[in-house]
Amino acid sequence: MDFDVGSFTPNSKSRKHQKRSRRDWMDFEEPVIAPVMGMRGGGKGGMMDYMAQRYFDEYFTVLHIWAARSGENLYWMINKDCGLHFRKIKQLLTQKFIKLQNPNGERIHVFSREEKEFYQKLAIQGGFLELFGSDFQLTKKGSDLIRNMLVHCTCDRAIPILLVAPDYVDFDQNTVDRFNGVFWKDMNEYKQHLSEIKSDDKQLLLQGKLKKPSYLRSNPLIKIRKITIPTTEARKEKFRKEWTDAVLQAREEHRPLIITPLMFEGMDKFEVISEIFKYHKTLVNMSGHFKPLTESDVGKERKYWSKKQKNWHKIAIFMNEARSVTPSSKMHGETGAGKSKRSVYDLVPEMRHMKTWYHTDFQNPSDIYDGIRPQSNFVIIKQTSPNLAGGDWKWLFERIETDRFGFMRRLTRGRCDDTTYLRHYEKKFPQLKDWIDQRRPRISELSPDMAYVVWENNEFTLVRNGMGRFHHKLSLEDVMLDTGIRWTVNMEKKPEAEEPKGKKELKEERSKKKQMKQLIFNKMNYLREVEKKNWNNILDDLIQMEKDGIVYGFDFNEKDGKWCSDKFRSWKKTFESIPA
Repeated sequence: MDFDVGSFTPNSKSRKHQKRSRRDWMDFEEPVIAPVMGMRGGGKGGMMDYMAQRYFDEYFTVLHIWAARSGENLYWMINKDCGLHFRKIKQLLTQKFIKLQNPNGERIHVFSREEKEFYQKLAIQGGFLELFGSDFQLTKKGSDLIRNMLVHCTCDRAIPILLVAPDYVDFDQNTVDRFNGVFWKDMNEYKQHLSEIKSDDKQLLLQGKLKKPSYLRSNPLIKIRKITIPTTEARKEKFRKEWTDAVLQAREEHRPLIITPLMFEGMDKFEVISEIFKYHKTLVNMSGHFKPLTESDVGKERKYWSKKQKNWHKIAIFMNEARSVTPSSKMHGETGAGKSKRSVYDLVPEMRHMKTWYHTDFQNPSDIYDGIRPQSNFVIIKQTSPNLAGGDWKWLFERIETDRFGFMRRLTRGRCDDTTYLRHYEKKFPQLKDWIDQRRPRISELSPDMAYVVWENNEFTLVRNGMGRFHHKLSLEDVMLDTGIRWTVNMEKKPEAEEPKGKKELKEERSKKKQMKQLIFNKMNYLREVEKKNWNNILDDLIQMEKDGIVYGFDFNEKDGKWCSDKFRSWKKTFESIPA
């Protein structure tokens, strides 16, 4: 018998119910689907960055394939040293206004004159200091920074990415090379590594056009792969090979794979997302590229494996701004979003069988297609309001208020004996309120680094999240300005907006649609004639069929009983006239 780890997995489940809130809510062993919900500015993006960073650190293959159309997910490759600069500003303010003398036994940082002036300017620019005559005055915001009451980007590194872009996008290679550090910045940098320079090279150096020797160049922050837009069968076949190569390169080089809608023209972005999800089960389960490694593959016992070897077969997909790519039928999004919505909807229910973790975010649950939302293993709730969260989450707002009342009643030894007095006691005893806020804050008052994780069985827990180690994009930041990278769209390379489908493809689509109609008609006929249900109850059954993925594309949740009755009579004439 060949005893090889990988041929048998000793996996089992406890017969006893185990509270999920007592475990780490991020599971790196069992695939999960977990969206992030919250209002604008509530910290959704920071949470997505934090989770993506954790998967990346565990050596998952991270596919960040959708985000705001401002190049939001390109900021993996950008570091502005926010962590360092905020730390220096805080040190400066603390030394000047708090007068701490070695509070933790640590060496107090001594600022040079130039450094002090630099960080004073930054502090004024950030609103932490203000000029008061010839001196400085600490602002309320500055005081909050000193007391660790502010949440801010803490980036300290840029993470090299693999950008997947349409084949009709032409990049200015000089700007890409400059961002990747191919050119010498100035004479000072040159002198740190080389002592002599030719006159011709010096002229190029002064113009910023002198390239470094290859052995002095750092790992490029961005590599680019081009893909074919999959609008026809031939194009789809080519796209799938290109996509496979790109994903495998991202895994091998440990780079997050990035697709940004910023670089696509028209509906092409939806064509690409649609084909990615259609092809995903083939890529993961049938291509052979994502089989778990065995001890014979690695050449050593599993206990000596690296994270990369243990998680070689695992994928994490991130898609910010879900309402753009999987909109509900109530929303009037871009026309092409219907294609991506159907493909995502078709795959998500089986995602856990694809060795794939899936995360997305949205503001309002009603923004997302109904067939996708119920598939979540848990939901991460950031700061939001009852109106925005919707009726499905009313119970959580009420439960948190009940818990807060229970805390206050215990702390006041029964004096707060009614929920209507809760806010009165919170105002009367602010220290008690602070204590309760640390344990059960109201959802509408969550800080951007806090969230409730709510499982499908209504268990929940309060968690704190950081951010990614890369820069978290602010709303007014510009990716072209921050990177210097330039690109143009070559319209001659771009495929026609709507290329005609082949006869075979059209025939297959018509056949599949007809089969689904026949299935729906048979279901309606049975429910009406045998179970004697009314049309509203029949509609509920059809909605469930669509949620379960048995049929799709009918949007039954947007229909009513009258539509159901009219459609049945129409189909009855068609299907009952067809010979058996």
